[in-house]
Amino acid sequence: QLCTFEEPAETERLTVCKTLAPQVLATLKNHDGNTPQSSRFFKTPDNRSAQLESLFKSLYGIDETGLLAEAVAHFKHQEANYPLHTSLIPAVKKLCPWFASQTQSCAPFQQLFQHCIRELKARTKAAVTKPKNWTQNRVLSCTCADCQELQHFLKHPTEQIHRFRIKKERRQHLHQQIDKHQCDMTHQTERKGSPQTLVCTKNHSSYEKRQQQWEIDKALLKELQ
Repeated sequence: QLCTFEEPAETERLTVCKTLAPQVLATLKNHDGNTPQSSRFFKTPDNRSAQLESLFKSLYGIDETGLLAEAVAHFKHQEANYPLHTSLIPAVKKLCPWFASQTQSCAPFQQLFQHCIRELKARTKAAVTKPKNWTQNRVLSCTCADCQELQHFLKHPTEQIHRFRIKKERRQHLHQQIDKHQCDMTHQTERKGSPQTLVCTKNHSSYEKRQQQWEIDKALLKELQ
């Protein structure tokens, strides 16, 4: 509010804003480098788009484009803290009409805008290839007999369903390995007989997620262009 005050600029107000501006940016960069993302103040990366929007308007309002350029360089190299889809693109989309209404252009904003365009172009350059068989290139960290059998199943190109008739604790161990390595398969216990049977069924969930994200990125690219 101080930085974007619509009344004629007072020397005292601008002095306060220009004094605080580099400290705000330094605090942000220090937080991103040292503090866990669960911080009570910054919360999660999902709320960073509003912070970026506020920072751009504030620094632009007091003509601190040098600090904005420094901020943009930081955002571009901090993907974990400023994810493309939940932070950078939402901020850019909100800032576009705002900057369009300003009398002066903003080079750092254009840099961020073009960064988003380049990222989306790179992610949509090649179409997602559908798997030709059921092979999954996962390497399990455990080498016990059950996991070796699961590993063989993962590598098998035509076998989609495999049954493990084993005791409960061994079934639970396979559950953990499947989830830990994000294998594309469902696993359900067939509750008959003793011991019961763990039924693993492969799917193409990773491909489906990549395909969905590719379509989202194509739409976002078209929107930004």
